[in-house]
Amino acid sequence: MIYLIQGSDGIKTRHKYDALIDSLLARKLDSLAWKIDSENFAEEKFRELIVSQDLFAHKYIVGCDHLIGDKKSQEFILANLASIKDSANIFILLEDALEAKILGQVKKHTEKDLSYDKKVGEEKRFNIFAITDA
Repeated sequence: MIYLIQGSDGIKTRHKYDALIDSLLARKLDSLAWKIDSENFAEEKFRELIVSQDLFAHKYIVGCDHLIGDKKSQEFILANLASIKDSANIFILLEDALEAKILGQVKKHTEKDLSYDKKVGEEKRFNIFAITDA
């Protein structure tokens, strides 16, 4: 099962990513969570997470932090989308705004996809009191 959270609003996507992992862990108390990013990505470990289950925990919840955006892991993830979808484990993909071609390829295999883009007119206003927050 694959959940895709993507968009140009990094704060909202990160918040939704963390909230989704927390809610799944709260509902499935016997699950284990793995968070994988570009620094600790290994093809062998990821392949193991696709097919394996723990003896006592029924499912793994695998948080994938910007793996499609990383050139090293992108090729592997896109080549294995079908097996990730068919896995008994839950994979949550957090990405910045993806190219249309890649987004279409990923959306074919996702259970649910959420997109959070910044609005065009949305700007941060200057807050004089922000200086005191240091």
